Amino acid sequence: MRHLKAASHQYGVSWQRILLVCCLWLCACTAQAVTYSSAATAFAWIDPSTHTNVTWTSGASCSAGYASAPVDDDISVQIPLGFTFNYGGVNYTTVQIMSNGRLQFGNGYCGFGTQAVGPPRTYPLPYPDANLLNTMKVYAADFDSGAGGTVRYAALGTAPNRTFVVTWTNVPEWNSPAWNCTQSCFNLQVILKENGDFVYQYGSSVNASNGKAQIGWELTTTDYSLYAFTSIGTLANTAVRFFIPATLAEYRLDESAWSGANSVVNTTNASFYGTPSGAVASTAAGYICRGASIPLNTTKGTVDAIDTGINAYSNM
Repeated sequence: MRHLKAASHQYGVSWQRILLVCCLWLCACTAQAVTYSSAATAFAWIDPSTHTNVTWTSGASCSAGYASAPVDDDISVQIPLGFTFNYGGVNYTTVQIMSNGRLQFGNGYCGFGTQAVGPPRTYPLPYPDANLLNTMKVYAADFDSGAGGTVRYAALGTAPNRTFVVTWTNVPEWNSPAWNCTQSCFNLQVILKENGDFVYQYGSSVNASNGKAQIGWELTTTDYSLYAFTSIGTLANTAVRFFIPATLAEYRLDESAWSGANSVVNTTNASFYGTPSGAVASTAAGYICRGASIPLNTTKGTVDAIDTGINAYSNM
């Protein structure tokens, strides 16, 4: 329900209308917390030709899991972003670029890139994984820029709209013997935005391994998300934005009394003030301070609730 803690009344009320019907805040149950939502956004590839080539460290900057594969399964030093980027509630000013399609914040874990060569190829370290906390996967395959292509980065723009861009250009997957770009070739881009959003962009790709690597992000093993897609080829010339949804409404229920329409204040903005219905009343006997006294709704003909005016289809 996108941060709106509310539930629909169980008797005789359309599910389209969101009502507060008990003293507890209610929300949709999920198997995991999900900090970021995602949505398709306009594809706007940033030309990386003048950006800085990543310098790989031959494992020196891997905090753990180095697979003794310089460039292939390798990671950069801490690279300044040029601004403060808030990821999952933590501020970062640097990031590490992992060769296999990952960005990592305060986490230098490397690891190898191929689980089984297949075809189709499979990949280790699927989300959720305790080794990959505070990371992003634009497409976590087994890339080998030593065999071709480039991985470059740049800090761009001016405050408050600065960005940090990382681009894999015509990079093949690891193979023995090495593939060239007519066999395996990937074009991927990550854009970190000063406002805390991040964007994954996908150019054309040639996927000789027929593998399907993960796309997503992970803050913790219970706070992560995977982006659903058919194949890397179907993502050509598309982009997806990840963002923290804005809170639509918050009702603190601390008014001394309610009377009539829009008397229950939404502290988030001036929209969606609540209207008490039936025997609902403000009470001083809240768990901490004031609260709402909402009788049990046990018959179809009774609706004791707070009507928020929020339509589950059009407003959320």
